[in-house]
Amino acid sequence: MKSGAQYLADELERLISLPLNTKEDLEHWYTERYALEKVLITKYPNFQYLHEVDHFFDDADIRREDSDYREWQHQRMLNYVACLRNETSTN
Repeated sequence: MKSGAQYLADELERLISLPLNTKEDLEHWYTERYALEKVLITKYPNFQYLHEVDHFFDDADIRREDSDYREWQHQRMLNYVACLRNETSTN
């Protein structure tokens, strides 16, 4: 079974890759986000992640409208993914 860090890293990359071009894309993004959170709560209840991830989870509507913010937030999450992957490779 994956660790919480591995699971979150994989899922953040997947969410980043999802389109946000239409209202339907946005709705799908949030559906996927809620599914991810449910897994984190049920399978990895003790895993604590960076607070910025909560902003990423909440801000898809802003990223849809603001490409600069999208690029900035995606880069922050990719940096965090790299940290998560580094963390799991040293354990």
